[in-house]
Amino acid sequence: MRLHHIAVVVKDISKSIKTYENILGLDTVAKPGEDPVQKVNAAFLDLGWGDGITLELLEPTAQDSPVMKSLGRGGGLHHLCFEVDDIDEEIRKVKERGARVVCEPVSACGFDNRRIAFVFPVDNILVEFVEKEKS
Repeated sequence: MRLHHIAVVVKDISKSIKTYENILGLDTVAKPGEDPVQKVNAAFLDLGWGDGITLELLEPTAQDSPVMKSLGRGGGLHHLCFEVDDIDEEIRKVKERGARVVCEPVSACGFDNRRIAFVFPVDNILVEFVEKEKS
């Protein structure tokens, strides 16, 4: 398992991209795109840590978006995402260890239809798993 991205909920994704680019000098690696399953616009910025670790900006596109509650609290850190070889096995293991799965594996538009899943809580932080890209 390796860190894949850190996700932040924002009110205005275009403004936030400009802020991260101008203030922190981050480069956008994936411009905003809509994920209709998660009901968000998502963009990715390179954190400069190597290994493709990114900052994901999430802007809700609907009132029932899973990130809308976070935006209502002012946005900010939403989740940590880890890339895993076998998402089904990882979910099985975290369930055995007492984690609550809040989203079973589903295909994700933003990850070339690789499957993602969400687990809560790990020190009160939402954790996402994303399947490793097939070679």
